[in-house]
Amino acid sequence: MINKDLAKRLKQIYQVLDYKNHSDFAKAIGTTKEMLSCIFNFKKRITYSILMNLIYNLGISPNWFYLGLGEMLIKDETSQEGKDKSSRTSSKLTNILQMVADNNSGLVKNNGTLAGSNDKLADSTKIMAGSNDKLVNSNSILIGTNKKLSDRVISFNTYSS
Repeated sequence: MINKDLAKRLKQIYQVLDYKNHSDFAKAIGTTKEMLSCIFNFKKRITYSILMNLIYNLGISPNWFYLGLGEMLIKDETSQEGKDKSSRTSSKLTNILQMVADNNSGLVKNNGTLAGSNDKLADSTKIMAGSNDKLVNSNSILIGTNKKLSDRVISFNTYSS
């Protein structure tokens, strides 16, 4: 599901930071002009790497970006306490985002495993189909043998009469 609020906030960043064109903004956030256009048009999601570039390269507040809370730009904290709090918040957000990225990676691996299982199932189906062909051939041989026996019985009956 594409979060339109995030795409709108990304557009806001583009406007507020006064980038001259989409290419320059895309480079600043570590993506392509085409991907940026897809995000702006709600066709693609904002990736983890784009988010990290927004936070670390452009100084965008993760709280503002994700939740719409506080100021857009991270203020230069002068007190050590403010720096520590900001660092802990950024660290927690980074950990959460990494967990989301890892979870998505796990889903891709699980889909690959399922695809492998489907291949094995297809191979098993082919083996069973081959076995069925052999059974059909065996039945044909038995039918041929029965026909020969039947012909002999008829010819024996005809001969003995």
